[in-house]
Amino acid sequence: MRLLCDTHSYVWYVTEDSSLSPAARAAIDSGDPVVSLATVWEIAIKVGAKNPPVMASVLKRIRSDGLADGFELIGIDMEDVIVAGLMPLHHRDPFDRLLAAQARNGDMPIVSSDRAFDAYGVTRIW
Repeated sequence: MRLLCDTHSYVWYVTEDSSLSPAARAAIDSGDPVVSLATVWEIAIKVGAKNPPVMASVLKRIRSDGLADGFELIGIDMEDVIVAGLMPLHHRDPFDRLLAAQARNGDMPIVSSDRAFDAYGVTRIW
């Protein structure tokens, strides 16, 4: 099953951070995880803002080697941005609204600790 990882779930997975729940790790390990180009963009923004430091090492790895083994990068298309733009502002973070739109449009669950995704009618794995 394809599943969309949000920024923190991807970062926590590749850095083996214990903040990632066991259920999320198991889903990623047994599924077909995808990462949105929006997530790579968000990581780069966080690195540019110098917050948090772990993002710099993840971005460096993405730039040199691509995503971690087993992860597929998905782009952003026009329907994703239209759906995200029309979503109610349950979540003020435009990156997360875009991820919610991609999860809905791609009929994928999203791996995230963020309960705000629940308001968008997507299945959240945590």
